[in-house]
This record gives sequence, structure tokens and C-alpha cells, in this order.
Amino acid sequence: MTGWFGQAVWRHQLDLSALFGPFPTDPSAWGTVLVGVLALDLLAEAEFHLLLPWLEQVSPWLADRYLKNAVSPTGTTEYLRVAGSAVIVAPLVEEFFMRGLMYQRWAHAWNRPVLALLVTSVLFALPHGHVINAFILGVVAILVYVETRSLWAPIGMHAIGNAITVSGGLPMEAGFELATGGTSSGVVVGWLSLIVSGLLLAWLLIPITQDHSTLVASSR
Repeated sequence: MTGWFGQAVWRHQLDLSALFGPFPTDPSAWGTVLVGVLALDLLAEAEFHLLLPWLEQVSPWLADRYLKNAVSPTGTTEYLRVAGSAVIVAPLVEEFFMRGLMYQRWAHAWNRPVLALLVTSVLFALPHGHVINAFILGVVAILVYVETRSLWAPIGMHAIGNAITVSGGLPMEAGFELATGGTSSGVVVGWLSLIVSGLLLAWLLIPITQDHSTLVASSR
């Protein structure tokens, strides 16, 4: 894949500095990244408490597929290997390939950036077990790329989210218990997570999607 990337960059004379864009220095850009991380983590919590139990009842193999990306490294060597793969390699490679190359190329070639956004997000989600969360991640990553004009922003969002997952995830249940002053059931945590995630995603995405003409992040 690295060889293919290299020859594609050389053959098409892609401007990597334009593709990646400048490293964001505006705090609001990283605020957007952190909101995206929190929204996606809450969505994953909602999937775990609401979708997974239903899948275990109606289609165990789909439940197993959903869990196939779960990581629980044991030992320092395995933890470092998983962390390096999930936090460094995957964000760089996947964002460069899916958002930087595929989305940009198709958005220009088709002159339909929304269609390119949907197609690349579906292709990104299919290899993942948690397809819903992965699809939303694909959409959010593209829109953050467009909003910040920098591929470093979705790379950072992807890396932070994966780092949280490798570390065991955010303590959502403990947080909700602290906020409500009592013990919450998995279903309650799931629905609260879904509602808060939906509100954060709406706050994040609606201003960006209001102007479809901005959905091409950078020039070739």
C-alpha cells in the first residue's frame, strides 16, 4: 500500500503540502477535534449498551463482528504494538488514503462532494466491526478536514479516539452515575450517551454542512 501511495503521488504529482494542509494552531480547531472525539466515544458507548445486546439476541455472528475490533492488550510489548498500530499507523494511513486521496480525488472528479463523502465513509466503515460508529467517524473526519483545511485535524481526532479505546475508553458509566447521583443501568447509560452524542454531532456538523460549496478541503 505504501508503494502504491508513493507511485500515485509521483505519477499525479500531488502536492502533499496542499493535501495535508498547515498544522492547525487555532485552539478552536482542536476544540472541534475534541468535541468530535467525545461525540464518537459517546456513540460507541450507546452502541455497546443498546445495539450489541440486541445483536446478541437476533444475530450472534453480527455481535461477534461488532466486537472484532475490541482490543485488550496484555503485557507491555503487546500494548506498545497495539498502541503504535492504532494510535500512529492507522490514523496516518487511513486518513491519508480515505480522506486525503480518495475523498479529495472523487470530490473533484465527480463535482459531487457530498456523494464522495458518503461513498468514502461507507468504504471506510465496511472493514470495521462497529460499522455505524466507523461510518460516522468517516463523515466527521471529512467535515473536520474541510472545516480546518488541514488533514492533521482528522488525524489527531482519529489518534486521540484510538488512544482512548486502547486505554480502556472513557469512564462513561462512572461519569453518568456521578452526574445523576446514583447507579444507572446499561440501557439508561446507552440512551443518555446517544442523546448527548447526537447533540454534539449536530452542533459540530450543521454549521459545516450548511454550505456544500466548501466541501472540498484543498486544491490538488
